[in-house]
Amino acid sequence: MRTVYREKKYTCGEYLDVYIYPVFEPGKHGRGKRVKRKPSTEAQKKLNQRHREEKLVRLLHANFTPEDLEVHLTYKGA
Repeated sequence: MRTVYREKKYTCGEYLDVYIYPVFEPGKHGRGKRVKRKPSTEAQKKLNQRHREEKLVRLLHANFTPEDLEVHLTYKGA
């Protein structure tokens, strides 16, 4: 069985994010999506967390540039 790879590109402002990942064939039994029986494994939880962090980075790159102004608001306590 040969492995097929896909490429996913995200362009966020001046930032380009490219992911290359393997794609596996779905089961050939003709069934639909099954009901979740077990909680996610630790490895899957870590992968989901990494995907959330990467999505946040892409969102920030899409909305902010190095030319944007930065303001730090502070106040003196009484």
